[in-house]
Amino acid sequence: MKYVNPVSPFEKSLLKDRSRGEYREIYDRVSFPTSAELEALEEERRVVIEKLVQHGAAFGFNNTKVDCRGLSPGCRICGEGNWSCLFINNRCNADCFYCPAPQDQHAEPSTNNLTFSHPGDYLDYLEKFNFKGCSISGGEPFLVFDKTIRYIRAIKNRFGSDMYVWLYTNGLLADEPRLAALRDAGLDEIRFDIAALGYNAEKPALAARFIPNVTVEIPAVPHHFDRLLKALPLLGKAGVKFLNLHQMRCTAHNAEKLLKRGYTFIHAGKLLVAESEITALKVMLKAFEENLPIQINYCSFVFKHTHQNLAARMRIARDMCRPSEDITRAGFIRELSMKGVMAEKARQLLQDNQTSGDEYSWHPKSNILYFRLKHWPLLRKIPGALHVGYICSSLYDRVSYANPFKEYPLNKSRKIFGERYYVMRDYECGPVEGVLLDELSAMRDIDDFDAFVSRMKTQHSLTEKDLMGLLNIRNGEFIKKGLQEYF
Repeated sequence: MKYVNPVSPFEKSLLKDRSRGEYREIYDRVSFPTSAELEALEEERRVVIEKLVQHGAAFGFNNTKVDCRGLSPGCRICGEGNWSCLFINNRCNADCFYCPAPQDQHAEPSTNNLTFSHPGDYLDYLEKFNFKGCSISGGEPFLVFDKTIRYIRAIKNRFGSDMYVWLYTNGLLADEPRLAALRDAGLDEIRFDIAALGYNAEKPALAARFIPNVTVEIPAVPHHFDRLLKALPLLGKAGVKFLNLHQMRCTAHNAEKLLKRGYTFIHAGKLLVAESEITALKVMLKAFEENLPIQINYCSFVFKHTHQNLAARMRIARDMCRPSEDITRAGFIRELSMKGVMAEKARQLLQDNQTSGDEYSWHPKSNILYFRLKHWPLLRKIPGALHVGYICSSLYDRVSYANPFKEYPLNKSRKIFGERYYVMRDYECGPVEGVLLDELSAMRDIDDFDAFVSRMKTQHSLTEKDLMGLLNIRNGEFIKKGLQEYF
């Protein structure tokens, strides 16, 4: 089984260029592994993964998350795409060096480009889009405890057990009265960042007396490896059921602090701490070897970047998709079109074959025919300019008027808006893309796409433009599979 997602040399070059542009002067100061160090990291990961598999660790969500046998209810809901995370404020009373954002300003409760200053509006949003779970995060929710309680109580009063609710905290302000209040409000799960507590299990142990599910959720910090190992038995005894480990990532906010610690970095759209993933996997292996009574899962950056974003896109993709378009497995809207003098002939061919007029769109003034993928076998015989585009759909508080939009009334006084915008527009296809459309419907996942590209490379002299087009189509059609290759 494939556990690591290989990255082509062409994509590696693009990701490096993108990171260089995003991180600017920071990029030149970052320490990247040498070729020998990369090989050593890959080999170490391979060995640990093999041992984890032997112990029965289950890889899930396109092999981007490990171990999926005992996920918390919240993690399962997240993976299924039915989770909303409400950031209740933007301030924190801890100073964790790895935190990716400043967390030093007051902000209204928000989620995914949307602000919800009133609990009722947020409840209507949860109901409108059929969420099964939601979480309260920060900053630090205990800093605005009355507001936190108000939102949790309102959610539970509306949805009861149909909405699983959890809360993230550093635990510094957690005490018996507050935890009892969270219990009485109906909180189902609480998640502690115990790195802010010096890996002390006292606050999780206290929470276990009140909250049904207690979880520890932290980044896998390489130089905290021994401290975390020592804490594992204590967490189990404290009543912690789940341990979620994340991959550390570099941002403009935490870069200086990470650089001071001498970490090496890898590319993955964002710069990631190379040693962090190995740390997480080794902690999991130790728990297996010592048969510790705690469920550990590793939540990789690839999982967060693919499955969580996929869920956000899918939320309104069906509403924003036109009858002449399709939704891809990556949650984008695919737009196929033929342009120019042959587009009229293609339209006539669809009509002659009694194709439903809802499944294609004809624009005579511009000579453009839009059509669904299933009609490509019929249209393939028509020579003409074939184009492909991919559209993302997102929700916003306000209309930008720069893109097509749709209103979503939540209640009498509040509505939000869905907008669709291009992530790739009017890419002109060549013969290779024509062959790709022949085979696209039969492709099961990204592995089949990569096999197709490899085959095309042996049969055609692909230019950089061809490779870029195929890469964009790949990203528009499929989500990544496996953990990130180190480079």
